[in-house]
Amino acid sequence: MSQDPAGPTLGMLDWGIGGCSVLAALQAHGVGCRVLYASDSGAPPYGKLTSTALAVRVQQVAEELMARGAQQVVVACNAASTVCARIPLPLLSVIDAGVQEIRAKGYSRVAVLGGRRTIESQAYVAALPEVEVIQRVAQPLSALVEAGQLQGPAVRAAVVEVISGLPKVDALVLACTHYPALAPHFAALLPGVPLVDPGVALAQGLAKGLAPGKVQARFFTSGDPASMRAAALAAFGVEIQSVESLLC
Repeated sequence: MSQDPAGPTLGMLDWGIGGCSVLAALQAHGVGCRVLYASDSGAPPYGKLTSTALAVRVQQVAEELMARGAQQVVVACNAASTVCARIPLPLLSVIDAGVQEIRAKGYSRVAVLGGRRTIESQAYVAALPEVEVIQRVAQPLSALVEAGQLQGPAVRAAVVEVISGLPKVDALVLACTHYPALAPHFAALLPGVPLVDPGVALAQGLAKGLAPGKVQARFFTSGDPASMRAAALAAFGVEIQSVESLLC
């Protein structure tokens, strides 16, 4: 990575604003780097693309970020992370960070909540043969967060439906970077169950290699800039002054 005094330049991508949870966690470490954040919400939802189409799209966005100066690209999206192995670029996967965190904590039985693609990929199950992994599709939750809906009866009902009937587990894994915005609901409904946020683990790993300083972020989207700004602020307290267009 660059030895620039302002720190290296990292690309960070997600379909929407979920990756802003990773960005906020990185900012909280007080480290110096540049981040080029791409929200690809103008593209079809990543969870609905075929694996081949998703790999092509993630590579296109990552290549644009690298063309703009990113030396490494952080895939802050679990759905996109399911195809990282197919892409010949220096990518850091949020799924890998989550797996490492589960293993480091020594959990023997975890519940993994994620979007349909993440769950059907069996990525967490395959990477953790020593752990009993109970999976749940929590598809509606990311759409609520993306729309800035974090409170109210409809949100609580959606969370209740997702976790209803879960057996006793050592931890609940939030396998979508949108879900930390709903952490208070999970904590209230599953008291005493630790929440594993792979995005926080990813940010911690990034921070270890960075000098003290400040994160300087530029934002890009293929979708609607106003919606991106509003949702990122509501969900994760990330203030976005200006948004540039993705060109790919």
